[in-house]
Amino acid sequence: MTGISVQPEQHVALDLDAFIEAHYARLLGLLTLKTGSREEAEDLAQEAMLKLVRSWPEVSQMEHPWGWLATVAVNSSTSSWRRVFRGRAVAARLARADHHLDETGTVEMLAVIRDLPHRQRTALLLRHYARLSVRDTAIAMNCAEGTVKALVHQAIARLRSELQEEIDDADR
Repeated sequence: MTGISVQPEQHVALDLDAFIEAHYARLLGLLTLKTGSREEAEDLAQEAMLKLVRSWPEVSQMEHPWGWLATVAVNSSTSSWRRVFRGRAVAARLARADHHLDETGTVEMLAVIRDLPHRQRTALLLRHYARLSVRDTAIAMNCAEGTVKALVHQAIARLRSELQEEIDDADR
């Protein structure tokens, strides 16, 4: 016997498996709302999970590992959007509605969220879907906490306005 124990590695693997099991659907929902595409969200979620596996020894020691994962995923999404802007028309991507949003929201809500300006959408999703604090959202977005509050306020005001218009149109 060499004195090397495999017990901690098994423990870390079990914790990682449990973390992935507990948060994968939530991550997929966040990314679907962020990108407007279930397919793109699945790709980004897989990339984020791969980064999680590689960084698990450090991430597992963090106070908020979900915050780390959500930040990594949103940052990857932002990079993906930048590539889309350079290479193709965004309108074609946004035209596709994802009708498979069981618990993450309605198609109408998704359409309004997709149409929010990028920074408003990011702030809204990190604060209210990923449930990051204002401070953690500001860190993830590389901006001031006041900016996060303003962006979330603007996003919610626009959601209320546009969804109310849809409700009013449906009542006519």
